[in-house]
Amino acid sequence: MMEILGRIKGPGDLKKLRTRDLGKLACEIREAIVDAVSKNGGHLASNLGIVELTIALHRIFDSPKDRIIFDVGHQCYAHKIITGRLNRFSSIRKKGGLSGFPNPDESKHDFYKTGHASTAVSLAAGEAIARDLKGEKHSVIAIVGDGSLTGGECFEALNHIGQMDTDVLVILNDNQMSISPSVGALSLLTSKLRAAIFYRRFSHYVGKGFSRMGRFGEWAVGMGFRIKGALKRFLMADQYFEQLGFRYLGPVDGHDIPLLLAFLGRIKHMKGPVLLHVVTKKGKGCSFAESKPTEYHGTAPFKPANGETANGKPTYSKVFGECMVEAARKDKSIVAITAAMSDGTGLAEFQKMFPDRLFDVGIAEQHAVSLASAFARNGLKPVVAIYSTFLQRAYDQIIHDVALMNLPVVFAIDRAGLVPDDGPTHQGIFDLAYLSLVPNITVMAPSCAEELCQMLEIAFSSKGPSAIRYPKDAALKTNCEGVAFGKAELIKNGNDVLLAYIGTFRQETATISEMLEKDGLSCAVLNMRFASPLDTDSVSKHAKGKKAVFFIEEGVAGGGTGQRLMEHIPSLRIIGIPNTFPENGSRKELLESQKLDATSIYEKIKASLSK
Repeated sequence: MMEILGRIKGPGDLKKLRTRDLGKLACEIREAIVDAVSKNGGHLASNLGIVELTIALHRIFDSPKDRIIFDVGHQCYAHKIITGRLNRFSSIRKKGGLSGFPNPDESKHDFYKTGHASTAVSLAAGEAIARDLKGEKHSVIAIVGDGSLTGGECFEALNHIGQMDTDVLVILNDNQMSISPSVGALSLLTSKLRAAIFYRRFSHYVGKGFSRMGRFGEWAVGMGFRIKGALKRFLMADQYFEQLGFRYLGPVDGHDIPLLLAFLGRIKHMKGPVLLHVVTKKGKGCSFAESKPTEYHGTAPFKPANGETANGKPTYSKVFGECMVEAARKDKSIVAITAAMSDGTGLAEFQKMFPDRLFDVGIAEQHAVSLASAFARNGLKPVVAIYSTFLQRAYDQIIHDVALMNLPVVFAIDRAGLVPDDGPTHQGIFDLAYLSLVPNITVMAPSCAEELCQMLEIAFSSKGPSAIRYPKDAALKTNCEGVAFGKAELIKNGNDVLLAYIGTFRQETATISEMLEKDGLSCAVLNMRFASPLDTDSVSKHAKGKKAVFFIEEGVAGGGTGQRLMEHIPSLRIIGIPNTFPENGSRKELLESQKLDATSIYEKIKASLSK
């Protein structure tokens, strides 16, 4: 029963509540989040951990006048609920429903479409400088996680803000997690901050004493700032954030609403850059999410009582992970690199089996690729496992540090093509286009589980860089022919129509072929396997004498593999994704919306043949 939450139609209603009611509100928000995510899937643990902080922010600041910017944005569920979207919250991540990330098209309280890490501080810097240039008066707040803080862009922005000395509040939401547990020297820094003597002693006193002193509490916190500042100068003179030009405050218990209100209320009137260090617990209030925050960072639908999820078919990620383990057993030179997503990319078992051969660099895709370059130059066989949408961030490193020197780095590109539920920021529809432009790199796309493993073997034997891209989907098991380097596979011969494809369209093209045969059309089917090098000889050979030649790809049509084939076969007709950003939906819904399901492709072919 939403006794209090039902009265919240916007942030203004939050300000009308009694402080003692805010804890009950937090519980009701958590209930709403668990209910929606249990049905739709989504980011559970991160959202449960930030509920109190979100309440305190909207209580103290005045959105949308004040700019509240969430880094990554996968922790924005409480924000969406508080800003008037409770009645639509059950639709989150569904087709036509709310985005799982901030979206200005939904609400004036969302300022940017975000979905990638480490951008919020840069955006906040721009907002603050623009505000100052226009002579406006409002607060700018960036909420960044300790995992996102490892991203290079975040460091660049912190450095810039410190130099500008403009009014910006950066809130470090320290839950010791990104998708996987936070790693690196910065993680050690935040750990030291949490364990510092002034926190263990003084913050305990502040948190448990001052927050219960009513009106006296704000004055007490102010006095605490001065005392704590003296302690910090004595104990931690080289405080990292203060060296960057920020006034550092904290750590603060991120689940103590009165304490958060006292701190934020005072910070609102401070001048210059301020960093508030808030310690939260990922999965707060949900026992299974608290105990397994990595598993419930992004989750499929589950039973609310115990968190149990349905066991689906093995995915391409899982198949990749199994092939990696098997290959690493035979070859000690094989190493894996991931950017804070060893579980998501299927490398959890590899990490258990070969902990000294997996390198989690945190949310630092550019570093991951350059690191792999150095590994390859020294005789190792590095595999960089990254989602397609995140690999975009390291495009320069792919070109400059790998391809230019023709180094044998393997890119395992997960979540390629249409990605279910997470919306436009996570679509992996550009990799075929942007990778095929780069000299020296071999680009492969398996149509089944067996091809994925064979392509990995080809990549390990290559003297140059290789990329293998595959979707977030159940892996098809077949008895396909062995993969030969740079060669397409003729699946079926026919006389009237040639249907060529790249990627996981093996079942769809079989269905389309049967549908065309019922119409009296004999269909040849060609599995390209390689986007680079392109087997143009096979396409030209099997295109001879055909009424029409079609090419299917799960990527943008503009600049994609089909356009490169058209240089050799001008009559080729491309069936791909328009140059757009697909929205929310299941994988099935996305394929249908982009006209890439079997029925839609068949109808396109029939319409084209009738012209």
